[in-house]
Amino acid sequence: MTQQGLTIPQFRLASLMNRISRVHMTAHGDGFVIGGMLRGGTPVVLVRRADKQPRVFVKPFTAIKLLHDMGVESLKLELSDWEPGQ
Repeated sequence: MTQQGLTIPQFRLASLMNRISRVHMTAHGDGFVIGGMLRGGTPVVLVRRADKQPRVFVKPFTAIKLLHDMGVESLKLELSDWEPGQ
């Protein structure tokens, strides 16, 4: 199934409308990507508005604070591909 890219305002709206069933933060190199699953089963990823590429956070606290501000109460954290300082 193809991932749907959501910008920060779209992800925030989906979260506030309770349309996101799961949220995860996955490490890629020295950064983290936020993704999730819509209630209908469609996987989503947080993207930059300018180029629709996944938004990468080098500081995990920044991503966690953003999710908290969006109303997300829990998330799964995947660290298997984390390479800090890379």
